[in-house]
Parts: sequence; structure tokens; C-alpha cells
Amino acid sequence: MSEINPQISTAAVVGWPSGDTFKYLAEPDPKQSTLTFKTRVDETVSLFEIWVPMYLKLTDKKAPKLSSLILSIPLSTIETFSFQVLATVPQPVRGKHISQVLGLDFKLNENITVLIPLYTKEQPMQGKTQSGAVLDNVRVISQMTSFSVYINHTASHEADLNSIRNAMNGGRHRLTRKRHLDLQSLYQGQGAQIACLTPQSDELPAYDEVPSSSLDTTTQKRKRPRRELIDHERKGGYVGKGKTRLEKALDDQKRGPGPGVSMAASAGQTVEKGIKTAQKEIKDLRRRIKTAEQEIEALQRQNDNIDFEGYDAKLWEVQQEVKELDETCSGINDNMVTQENLRDFGEDLRQDIGRRISGDDY
Repeated sequence: MSEINPQISTAAVVGWPSGDTFKYLAEPDPKQSTLTFKTRVDETVSLFEIWVPMYLKLTDKKAPKLSSLILSIPLSTIETFSFQVLATVPQPVRGKHISQVLGLDFKLNENITVLIPLYTKEQPMQGKTQSGAVLDNVRVISQMTSFSVYINHTASHEADLNSIRNAMNGGRHRLTRKRHLDLQSLYQGQGAQIACLTPQSDELPAYDEVPSSSLDTTTQKRKRPRRELIDHERKGGYVGKGKTRLEKALDDQKRGPGPGVSMAASAGQTVEKGIKTAQKEIKDLRRRIKTAEQEIEALQRQNDNIDFEGYDAKLWEVQQEVKELDETCSGINDNMVTQENLRDFGEDLRQDIGRRISGDDY
């Protein structure tokens, strides 16, 4: 297609069949309410694009949060393409275009490719905000092989589209498929990636999650049994847990107090080990205190004939450290568990375990 180089960038509305009706995507993100239809046709690439503004979570905090999804349609994926000036303009399209409207009809041989910025933090997911509603529509459109795009009619737009259509009919277009998309040049050279849109969940929310005033009778009937089922499952869960606890208590009674006594003995060994560790720390502290006292005496002998305030300050700091070490040692002594405390603790623990096993909590 080196003989033509049509480049179109204009506001657009997308429409697609849904059962017996036709749906439209005309309002993307509320702060930037225009979809953009673009053509990229040159010596390296041949495709149509529909840019859909919406909020995306980006890894670069400096990048604008409001970005766009791109519906990429390579010419090689188009089975038929036609366009005409509409005599009757649908209401959603009429609100976006005040002049004559060109209706572009596409029939594809594969699904549309959805692109997002390379620096997007996570894949787009379904939501309840305006951007979430837009994403739901994009997900549906990406699965369609027949859809329409509506743009303003101008002489230049019609001429460019006619050139593209003639080139396609004559087989003169570059085979640009998904694996050959020029992703690096998109988003001002920041790069793009193919979006993985998860299928929209068909599960209904719990009945009380949606105000009843917003539901019709049919929807309420569909939701109510789900809520009752949840309550029934919860009650069944409570009964099952109670039965499990009762069986466990009976097994504990049959086994007798053996495990409880073992637990008390194990706890006693742990406390005794802690006492030995504390005694060792006290011994180390006393040795450090003695060493510090010897250092003080040596400093005093060296400084008998020297009258420097700096030495006095150093001596005072060492004395303060010795005082703090002595207080720490005293604190450990005051809070140390004795052998008598250990015996009392073990006896209380055995009695408590015995009461719990017998079921007498008081």
C-alpha cells in the first residue's frame, strides 16, 4: 500500500449487536468523554484503531493516570469492510456528532486485539465505576466479529476510507497480524502490551448486596434463593464445627491426663532453661562491672597530675555506664524466676489442665 497513506483521527462511537437490539459505547471515562477512531496505514503497518480513554493503574507515578485502551484491527483480519452516509442516525451517535455521520461496518475473521500501555501496573479488571462499565463493554466488543463505528462525515474522511477499501479489495495491504503489531511505537514511544481481559463473571451477588429498589421482580427471584442457600450453608457449618469439638473433647477424656502432664513438664523445662540463661547473663554483667571498675581505677591513677575537663567528663560517662549496668543486674535479680516459683507454676498448670479435661472450668 505504498501508493496511499491515509491518516484519520476523529471522534467515534462504537456499536454492536446484542440479541435483538444494538448497543453503543459513546461515553468512556467521565473526564474525557470521546473515543477516537484512527487509521495507521503506511509502508510498515496497515490497521484501524479505536482509542478508549479510561483510568489504568500505572507503574510510573509521574505518568498520567488517565490513559487509553486501544482496540487494534489489522486490515489482514478484516473479512468485509463497507461504509455509507447514514440517513437515520441512532440517538447515542446523534449526541456525539452534530453533522452528517459515516457508518463503518466491519466483519472480522478473528477477535479484536486489545492493547494497554506497557507501564500498566496490572491487567484491567471488572469494576463498578464508570471506567469499570467501559471495560465491561470493551470486553464484549473484543469478542465480536461484527460491529460498526460511527464518525463525522467529511470529504477527506470518505476519500481516505475509499482508498483503503479499494486497496483491500485489490489485495494490496501489508499482512499486519497480532504477532507483527508495532507495540513499541505506541503511547508516545513508551510501548504497549496485549491486554488479557478476564471473562466477565456471571455470578450473582448476594441478595442483600444490592438495594431491592433497584431490582425488578425477576432479578429479585433470581437473587433471593442464593441468599437463603448461603444462610443454610452457614448454619450447617456451625453444626459441623460443634460436633467436631464435642468428639475431640470425648477423645481427650478417654486418653486421660497424660498429654496435660507432659505439657506441664515441657513448660517447666522451658522456664528452668530461662533461669539458667538469666543466671549466666548476671554472671557476665558482674564480670563487666569488675572490669569497668578496674578501668576507672587505672584512669584515676593516670589523671592524678592532669587537670583536663575532658578527662573528667570521660570518667563521669564511664561511671554512669557502670551505674546503668549495676541497675540492669539488679533488675534481672528482682525479676528472676526462682525454683519455688517454678514448682508453683507447674502445680497450677497441672490443676488447670485437669479442670479443662474434666469440663469443670470453675
